Amino acid sequence: DKELKDISNAVVIDNTDATFLGAWGTSTSAGDGAYYGSNFRFFEVLVMGTGANSATWTPDLSSAGAGDYDVYVWHTAKPIYLSNAQFAITHNGTTDPVTVDLTKNGGTWYKLGTYTFDALGSEDVTVTDNEAPAGTFIPADAVAFVPAGTTSWLSESVRYNTSVESILANSFIPNAD
Repeated sequence: DKELKDISNAVVIDNTDATFLGAWGTSTSAGDGAYYGSNFRFFEVLVMGTGANSATWTPDLSSAGAGDYDVYVWHTAKPIYLSNAQFAITHNGTTDPVTVDLTKNGGTWYKLGTYTFDALGSEDVTVTDNEAPAGTFIPADAVAFVPAGTTSWLSESVRYNTSVESILANSFIPNAD
């Protein structure tokens, strides 16, 4: 049982502070793994996705400063969720795509990668319905920006706790790529 380390320079954005385009619902049905905070949002793909529906998390890194950040996503997981969700990390004037299987690794921090951010307000993480097949769902919950090399703020102790104070103490799954 690891203790929660210093999280003062981790920037966590819950779905309540994200920006949504399209008809996203709100749920407290966790599925495989707890949701972060008080709920999560979801998009039901009714026809092949076009990318017009999105969730965007925009951090305020002005206090934390420019530099390299490990970026994590938190989501619930269900078999009907999109298995190849397209995330885009915008940083330092460029955008990098990352594909995530949302049917797995629910209720934990999943590392999207390490990116350099200029902390000028132009950085964000977005997931869209682009090329999502009809009949699938896209959950959107939380994103964390952690200064690279400080993953000690993550712990394996409280995987299914949904309170904001203790959820930061949860485990993480590094990106297999």
